[in-house]
Parts: sequence; C-alpha cells; structure tokens
Amino acid sequence: MENSIKKFDIKKLLVEKDLASIRKYVEQTPFNEIVLELEELNDLEVALFFRCLKTETSSELFSYLNEEQQQSIIQNLTKQEIADFINELYTDEIADVLEALPPDMAKTILLTVDKNTRFKVNQILQFDDEEVGSVMSVDIIALKSNMTNKEALELIKKKREESEIGQFYYVVDLKNKLQGCTTLEDIVFSPKEDLVSKKMTQVKSVKTKQLKAEAANIFSSEDYATLPVVDDNDILMGMLTSNDVIDIIKDEASEDIYKAAGINYENQPTTSYLKTSVLSIVKSRIFWLIILMIGSTLSQLIIQVFNQKFEESLKNVAELSGIAISSALIALIPVTSATSGNAGSQSTSTLTRASALGELKDAKMNKIILKEFSVGAVLGSILSLVNFVRLVIYYLAYDALLIHHYKFILIISLISSISLLISITLSKTFGAAILAITIKTKKDPAVMSAPLITTIIDALSTLIFFLLSYMILIPVYHIAI
Repeated sequence: MENSIKKFDIKKLLVEKDLASIRKYVEQTPFNEIVLELEELNDLEVALFFRCLKTETSSELFSYLNEEQQQSIIQNLTKQEIADFINELYTDEIADVLEALPPDMAKTILLTVDKNTRFKVNQILQFDDEEVGSVMSVDIIALKSNMTNKEALELIKKKREESEIGQFYYVVDLKNKLQGCTTLEDIVFSPKEDLVSKKMTQVKSVKTKQLKAEAANIFSSEDYATLPVVDDNDILMGMLTSNDVIDIIKDEASEDIYKAAGINYENQPTTSYLKTSVLSIVKSRIFWLIILMIGSTLSQLIIQVFNQKFEESLKNVAELSGIAISSALIALIPVTSATSGNAGSQSTSTLTRASALGELKDAKMNKIILKEFSVGAVLGSILSLVNFVRLVIYYLAYDALLIHHYKFILIISLISSISLLISITLSKTFGAAILAITIKTKKDPAVMSAPLITTIIDALSTLIFFLLSYMILIPVYHIAI
C-alpha cells in the first residue's frame, strides 16, 4: 500500500471495507490533508470513514473538521459512537462542537459526558464568542506553590491523559490564585525536594472576558507558547494556547477582509469555497452591494444636474463650437473619483490594520486625522502634477481639433488636477476621521468597509470636480451664470 491514497481510492476502500488500509492511510497522512480528502466524500461516506478509525484517532481528526462536517458526522453516527469519541476530546473542543450543533442535538451529546466535564463545558459556553473564555483550554494542570518538584511531576504523570501537556505549567496559591509559571524542564532537572515556586517566573495573564483580538495581540508580544487565563479576581480558569491564537488571528483576518470587501461576515459559510452553494454566497454579498448601488445615486444626481448646467451655459460659445464640452468633462470624472477612492481605501486599510494590532489604542484622534491630511496633501500634489502633464499630452494626441483650443485644454487639465488634489486630501482625511471615531467609540473599524467609504468619496470628488469646473470654466469664457 502506498503512503498516499488518492481520493477515489478512499471510496474504493470504504466499499471493500478495507479497515487495515484505511487506518494505515490515516497513520501516514497529516490530518489537515485528510480533511481536504474528506471534502470530496458525501456525508454518509465520511461517517463510514470515521467508523473505521480507532476512537482516539477519530476524536483527534474530528477536531480538525469544520462545523458543517462535524454536524454531518454526528447526525450519521449512533449515540454510543458519538459518546465514545466525544469523551476523548478536550473540554474546549467539546464546547466548540456543541456550539455548532442544533440545541436538541447539543443537549443529547452533553448528557453523554461525565458530570465534571459537563460542568467545565458549561463554564466555557457561558462566555460570549468574542471573549477569551469561549476559547480557553480548561483541561490544564495547576501546580500549588507549596508543591515540591517531585510532587508536581507525579501530578503531571497522573493527569497526562486528561489534561493538555505542554512546556509551561502555572503555579497557584491555596485559593487557586495565579502566582506565576514554571517549566517542565525546571520541574524535571531541579532538586526533587525544592518547591516549584523556587524557579517560578512572573507571566502576563489575560482575562476571561477580554476580547480575543486583544488577547491575541498580548500573546504575540510575549515569549510563551501559552498564556494563563484568569477571572477578575486572578483565579486561574484556563490557558490560551498558540493553536487558539492562530485560530483567533485567522478569524479576525478573515472578518476584516470580508468587511473591507463589503461582504457580510456573519452570513459567510464556514465550508470551503467550492462546496459553498451559490445561494449562500449571494446572501453574504447582496446586502452591501445594494447599499453601495443606492449610494452611487448621489454621484448620478450630481453628474446629471451639472451636465445640464454646462450644456445651457456653454451651448452658444462660438470659440468652443465643435467640441463636446460636457463629454470632455464627464470623461474626467472616473479618473478623479477612482484615484480619490483608492487613496481613501489605502488609509482605511492601513488604519484598520494598525487598530487591529493595538497601535492606535492610546492615540489621539486629531493626531491620526492630521497625519492622514498631511499624507493626502503630499500625495495629492504629486498626483495632480502628474495628472496635469498626462492630460495635456493626452488631449493633444487624441484629437487634432483640440490643438486650436489650447486654452480649453489647459483649463480643464487644471480643473481636473486641482480637484484631484482636493479630493485626495479630503478622502484621506475623511477616511481617517471616520475610522478614528469608530476606534474611539470602541466599534470595529472594519465595519466602515472600504467600498462604503469609496462610494462616499466618489460622490464627494464628483461634486468638487463640477463645482471647480463651474467656478473656473464658465467665468473664463465670460458666460453669465
């Protein structure tokens, strides 16, 4: 048997009930690869696959699956089979499974675990999804400060099957209040009769009700593979592992990416893209697209009103006969609005990231806005100069007719460049102001998605362009307003 089994071979082995080959495949293949293979099987085949595995193996593999896959497996297994591998999971993993299931099914599964586990599961489930307590590992070994290294090592050996074993162990007093941490190396290699507290070091902790995103930032700044989780009285409740933090960062990044693209993250399916139905994808995207389309009505209205004004005001100008004035002006709008929108998006993306990393936590609102205003002014100046040269070259090369109207070329190139300078400066300032307000009000800055701000900037830049055109172009040709 080869080390790697192809997707269609798994189905064949299931039909043939080749138990030995399936188990050998699982032993020789990383779990994340197996999960990808299982996505090609139907629900019944996945359930059959799990029935072929040893209980401890199926339990470990089960924790790698997404919510839909877990729910499907549970629905296709007997109560006894569910009980067998659920009891092999860590408490936090059981809590994750129960949260993804319908209430009646979750209640049935909860009854299959022992009383102590049930208590710890309910302890985790009481926390909000955004709080650290909802993802903390509670199956940990807490060492009393008056324990010797010998006693600590015996306790670790005794509870190794039911607890998460790692490098760091937390030391508590007789009231279970966190005192510090020690390492497995210190326990093993220090004199047996020394107290564990002798080699104890201080460690930063996170609170059970602290936001996961904040805890992830703290974790990244500490040189530990785990961090202790305590309540408001510093009582040790559990620990946050690197695996938990990776999941948190992944979820936070995914949420920010979806929100920045104007996609409803709450409605976003957890299955892979190819297995997600068209209807599910539509549901997650339609809301913001409708909002943005309605928002673009403002730009449409501005263009229509000012276009009529120009047609009425310039239709009798002999010097500009033969030139489609309104068409020439309207052709400049996309460049101004798109460039301004992109500039605003850069600001929102940069500030959203900085906020997520905690860099703006203590920053003053006016400092953020002033910084982006300065950036916008410099960028706007550079881009407006490049734009002016670009337009002059463009018009002279595009239509020989315009060569005789050099004054018109210079005027509309100047109008476009000035409006670009103002629009870019305002777009960056506006984007920074909106995000600064959301940060100060402790809202998620990603909610102010880039498409929403871009839509607003489009309307603003279009208005600025037409106002400048109306204020400069018409007076130059001595037209009475």
